Amino acid sequence: MSATNAISREKSDEAMRGAILALKASTTWSSSEISAVLGLSVRQVNRIYSRCLKNGFDPSVWPLQINNSFVSDRPRSGRPKKRTEEVEQAIAENYKRDSRNGERSCADIAAEITQAGHLVSFTTVWKVLKDIGLRKSRPIKKRGPRTKMKEGPAESAPSPYVLALERPEEGDQV
Repeated sequence: MSATNAISREKSDEAMRGAILALKASTTWSSSEISAVLGLSVRQVNRIYSRCLKNGFDPSVWPLQINNSFVSDRPRSGRPKKRTEEVEQAIAENYKRDSRNGERSCADIAAEITQAGHLVSFTTVWKVLKDIGLRKSRPIKKRGPRTKMKEGPAESAPSPYVLALERPEEGDQV
């Protein structure tokens, strides 16, 4: 495996594709010479040039006219996002509509949004509220102190350091 094959796995950008197009159309260089100069594989050079021809590039027109449409990235397929504008609006409205203003959990809001027909998780709700800038107006209170805490602090034994530092009284002999 040569050094050019190791580099060939890198994604080419629009400038690199434009350079391939210009060199291939305006010079007598072969694909292997272009690949050696630019650091791409011969196969990738040929594939980029043929894709540009399919996109409408005409090498016979002089001076060369290279448009962005010839070398631009193609749209990629992918998983559709669950977090659409409609879902974000539904989450924000649900949060603002709540009379307790933020005392419900993100899981509760996610359950209501899911019942309304939008399948979202509590983490999606939390991220949307964070990105919008909404947060709980006051913290949720804890259940309250335990019974021992209500009675007061427990009595503790005196520290030995306190006993050692006390002054002896006049009648005590040391």
